[in-house]
Amino acid sequence: MKKNKTEFLILLLGSLMMLSSVQAASFDCAKASTKVELMICENPELSKLDDRLAEKYEEALNDKSRAKEIRRAQKAWLKERNKCATTGCMQESYRERIKELSDVSVSPDLSDLQMTLRKGALGTACLKPKIDWRNYEWTLISGSGQPPCEEMLAYLKSRSADEPPAICPGERLPRNGNWTKPEIRVVSEAERQAILKSIPDQWRQKPNGPASYELQLTKSKLLRVIRGDITRDGIPEYFLAFTGAYPDRNPKLRCELSKQCAIENDTFPAAYPTEIWLVSDSYSLLPMNADGTRVDWSKVHFAPMLMDGELVYYKGRPYWLSKVIWGQASQDDFAHSTIRPGDRYSKIFGLYGIGYYVTGQYGGPVKPAPFSEVQNLRGDGYACEFGYFNRENLKQHPAREGK
Repeated sequence: MKKNKTEFLILLLGSLMMLSSVQAASFDCAKASTKVELMICENPELSKLDDRLAEKYEEALNDKSRAKEIRRAQKAWLKERNKCATTGCMQESYRERIKELSDVSVSPDLSDLQMTLRKGALGTACLKPKIDWRNYEWTLISGSGQPPCEEMLAYLKSRSADEPPAICPGERLPRNGNWTKPEIRVVSEAERQAILKSIPDQWRQKPNGPASYELQLTKSKLLRVIRGDITRDGIPEYFLAFTGAYPDRNPKLRCELSKQCAIENDTFPAAYPTEIWLVSDSYSLLPMNADGTRVDWSKVHFAPMLMDGELVYYKGRPYWLSKVIWGQASQDDFAHSTIRPGDRYSKIFGLYGIGYYVTGQYGGPVKPAPFSEVQNLRGDGYACEFGYFNRENLKQHPAREGK
């Protein structure tokens, strides 16, 4: 009798475990039908991530002022997630989205940020843009034939033609498993204060002087520690990432709002009474010590090591993905642009081999070469540069490689 009871308990426990695995995801796995749903239900790690994401999503929706924005972002994320063909791609997608929903940087009230934007870079009013995104086309300006350039271009063109370009953090990378981001963590307030106290006199703010590192780090809305191997020697380096353009503004919400707000335009008054500017999240990097606990000020120079972009990896190789800046008028009317006069092929962002970007940034030769002040930097000797142009202008002035 005791033996039978033991066998019964084992069977019951087994049944409960099976039931638990079937219901581990945020949906009923017994009703799973799509490839993505089956992949989630068959993988315990993905099931946990799906559950975790569902919790974070519900928590985020408690902020009624941002519910519409959050639902729209979630819908866009689901589209990208469903393009994943591998478990690794799915896991990366989930972790990134969970970070976005959890990130302390998305907590400020949306209306407060809108007021900041209205009074700042987006003019005196936030006007709903009247723009048909189907009139625009992605073009590869340089880097034709290079795998990362071609993959990125294919991804950009695969997105819905009636939506603004992908500029927010969760949208920028293809979901095919070849692209990843480094480890990132948000700096605590105690760490921020310790970093500010450690700044040497030479980098502290002088009265009426140019913006110093002290001022930039003080104003930066978000400080992050980035861990990644950019020297490709198998030993990861640490960097302090501070927000670049508009440091006193919320970087995650800024990219969303820049797709929603048009501004009055005094540069193109006849054809473009209002226009839209797109600005992505970006950061600049300062070197840190071997364990990522303090800035190595002995290696800091007049400009950050890498500026206004983000560190990404393509098949394990490091690249610098520059920030997006796209202005409707300047890209629609090449001939009258005051940003780059005479340049018909203004890029809106680029993907650069690390060595290529750093040497070029500091005025050195734009070719694969070690950067003298950063040990053993090696990068690919080419750049992918992308433009987003009005189709009619492209018909009249086709973009040419390297222009």
